Amino acid sequence: MRSSFPTELQQFAGNRDWRSSRGHSLLFGAQSRNGRIAERNRWGIPVEKWDVMDYPEPLVAALKKILSDARYEENVLRRQHLIALKPYSAAERLVKYTEFPAANDGRLPELQHEGRHFGYFELYNNIIVPVVVAATFGAYGFIRRILCFSC
Repeated sequence: MRSSFPTELQQFAGNRDWRSSRGHSLLFGAQSRNGRIAERNRWGIPVEKWDVMDYPEPLVAALKKILSDARYEENVLRRQHLIALKPYSAAERLVKYTEFPAANDGRLPELQHEGRHFGYFELYNNIIVPVVVAATFGAYGFIRRILCFSC
């Protein structure tokens, strides 16, 4: 089904395929969690992306509400101010995290994770065991149902 929605807006708003995910999305984002955070902090409105392609009214209504309500502007300006005044910029953090190991000759055994020496089964055992146990009980229940059903 071909949409009359502008291609520029399709590319602007998100994913390669709008119908690839059946979830809520932030007005200019992709994850439903981010949409809920934006809504809770009153600097965005979640819009269901599969509805927007066929019916642009929810997007238009969200944009009108964001552009007309002064609270959204205040919250966006507050967030912008917080980001501008955060304690360390990304460049400063990069320099600090790079200088720290360099000042210690690059050897920091206290910060090395013990899991780096684990083998495959040791590392993924917490994933493998529950799956095997669940599959075993599932197969047992399935076979028991079949045998009892034919009785």
